[in-house]
Amino acid sequence: FFFILFFIYYLIEKKKLKASLCEGETAKVELPYKKVWIYVLIAAVSLYLTELFMVYATRLPSAIYYPLSRGLTVGCSFLLDVIVFKDKITSKKLIGLVTVILAIILVNL
Repeated sequence: FFFILFFIYYLIEKKKLKASLCEGETAKVELPYKKVWIYVLIAAVSLYLTELFMVYATRLPSAIYYPLSRGLTVGCSFLLDVIVFKDKITSKKLIGLVTVILAIILVNL
């Protein structure tokens, strides 16, 4: 999928660049890898840690493991939005977070 989408978006960017240039100028597509490498690194480390902790958590009984994994996923996603992506904490988001965590707890009782 990466190579297919890379090729498609490369052609789209090249077409946009050619349309905006004057005649005689060459179009060179610059990709945003320098801007996003830190996010790719954060994602890779987060995925590794998630898998590592899930392997450790499989020793727990399933009645604890599954609700805990779902609850931590929701909670950590909320923290990621707030800390890394600088998303503002609003009352609606807090109510949603509490509602989802309560739903996870109630479903697994």
